[in-house]
Amino acid sequence: MTLKSELSKVVGLLERKYGGVTSLDRDNPLDQLIVLILSSASNQKKAIEALEGLRGRFVDWNEVRVTALHDIDKSISSLGVKALEGKASVIRDVLGAIYARFNKVDLDFCLEKGDKQNVRRRERLFNYLAERSPALPALMTCYFDDRRANVLVNGSLGRMLGRLGLFKKGHTPAKMRKDIEATLDEGERLVFLWGAWQVAEGLCHRSQPDCRDSTSRPHGSVGPVRPRE
Repeated sequence: MTLKSELSKVVGLLERKYGGVTSLDRDNPLDQLIVLILSSASNQKKAIEALEGLRGRFVDWNEVRVTALHDIDKSISSLGVKALEGKASVIRDVLGAIYARFNKVDLDFCLEKGDKQNVRRRERLFNYLAERSPALPALMTCYFDDRRANVLVNGSLGRMLGRLGLFKKGHTPAKMRKDIEATLDEGERLVFLWGAWQVAEGLCHRSQPDCRDSTSRPHGSVGPVRPRE
């Protein structure tokens, strides 16, 4: 079996379990972040429909931040019951955290490159998002890096790929990245990143990996975004 066929199989499994987007096409960075959250256990088409539902019902993201959860649920009901679970809470938590940290509900500052203060703000944002899901900062990094689906292979992701048998022992992270980017198209890479980061950071631990958990739970039960307890 070729690397392409093996990776394509993995991408299909990840997409069925975790959902994800196939392009980073939103002009507004906060819109893109919300689309990523909405795509959990769903797909890009439904996520964008849900985004339009929010945009049509509320004046701006600040209004969403202070509205009741059941009203948010109504606006994103096009996702379907399974994919809807917990989304309203996550969206409101994220908007509240952005407001608390930056005193505004937008992420336009992340588009301004070369400003040290904005670099630090972006780092604070990504640290917060990583607590919700490691896939969020990974995909938003791609968005801010000219929307290219660059595959960053760190220790945990490389460990997962090795355990799957996709790469031989001794395959360097740089070589893994090169092979993946040469094999998968842009959309496949985004779906791969979205799901693989969640498995690598959430299940494929260095010791006592929880791999059975990644295959035994029903679709949508392992969410890539977590509301605060």
